[in-house]
Amino acid sequence: MERIKSEIRDELLKIDTKFDGVGVDSFASFLITKGKFPSNDDIETEFKKKGIKNFTPKDFQLKDSKSKNNTLIDDSKVIFDKKAFKFPNDFFNDDEFNNNYMFVGLNAAYRTGDKNYSGWGNFRDTDRPTNTYKLYVQTNDERFKGSYVTDIIKSYEDSNSGNVMRDFFIDDDEISFLNHPESTSNLDARRIDRLILGHYQDELEKAKGMLKKLKNDYAKNKLKKFKGDSKSRNEFVENKYKLKTSNLPQKSTLMKRCMENEKTLDNSLDIFIQECLIIQPKWLVIFGDDANEVLNKMVASDYFKNKVDTIKSNNKKYQFNVMDLLEHRRVEVTHYATQSVPLKKYIKGSGDEKKSKNSKKEERGHKFRDWYNYAPGELITKIDELEEKEKLRNQKKSNIK
Repeated sequence: MERIKSEIRDELLKIDTKFDGVGVDSFASFLITKGKFPSNDDIETEFKKKGIKNFTPKDFQLKDSKSKNNTLIDDSKVIFDKKAFKFPNDFFNDDEFNNNYMFVGLNAAYRTGDKNYSGWGNFRDTDRPTNTYKLYVQTNDERFKGSYVTDIIKSYEDSNSGNVMRDFFIDDDEISFLNHPESTSNLDARRIDRLILGHYQDELEKAKGMLKKLKNDYAKNKLKKFKGDSKSRNEFVENKYKLKTSNLPQKSTLMKRCMENEKTLDNSLDIFIQECLIIQPKWLVIFGDDANEVLNKMVASDYFKNKVDTIKSNNKKYQFNVMDLLEHRRVEVTHYATQSVPLKKYIKGSGDEKKSKNSKKEERGHKFRDWYNYAPGELITKIDELEEKEKLRNQKKSNIK
């Protein structure tokens, strides 16, 4: 059934998020930009003309000439300025909505300041635009244009996915909210203990990081270059390598955090289910291992399955099979915030090889150009693999009938 973009918008905005009146348009968006993002081939061509081989996000905004007061001029020389990532005002029209793909991350990254992401302003950060450029380069194919993009866990900002997994107890089935949404004295005590352990693990990592920094600086003779008497030198060293520790929160504070996180996850799952029912994607693309692991836990959770059944029964309009999508029609790709990627292009089946203990360790690159060379191809190839698997599954189902 053909559905238009304005209709999809209206249905999404009707979702009650239960987050203090904040709408879905603050959590999610669509893969579209106000300015026309150039194709990856055009990006390659333009930088080649400029003689830039290992281009970075800053190079997208380079202008060839400067005025007398050193102000950059000539916008025509900009390949794609970060301001053009804004959401286009004319997106919601009567054109058919592209529901072939829906993209999903774990949660919102950390943001500084009091920012308003309403009006579909998410997934287009321009204060720290590197990951935004990486996202749009990765998904830079006509088949993905206008696709819906969202996070599983809403209204929870932390750029460290490990913290998110820990704070929601995703990896501990015995105390996970997905398996045990209830609050009991035993569960609460174990959850608080887990958070206390996490606090000390964080402090340990801080200490390891400081020792590593000190060791590296000594190896590079940085401290020997300091000029001054021994007292000044000692003060310099103490200040430079002062470990910033934080106090362990009181148990009442940790209990409050547990209750808030349980409510956040509960609301997030309700929203995510409704998003799937409204978008009705043919394929689900997951950014990163952690988000994929959360979906694995959701699929295995009776609590989540009951939520799906309850929401569908309360709205007979949507007959979309959410569980089938999550179990069979999803694929995981490298998260656009990942710091390094394999230097070789992704080839079919290599994802299975990575899980083998006997597989060779990949050489990985950290440059933006390495991302450009790897991520778009990985996404396309993995989707092709997924579609082939789905064809085989459907053939088996037909043979059984």
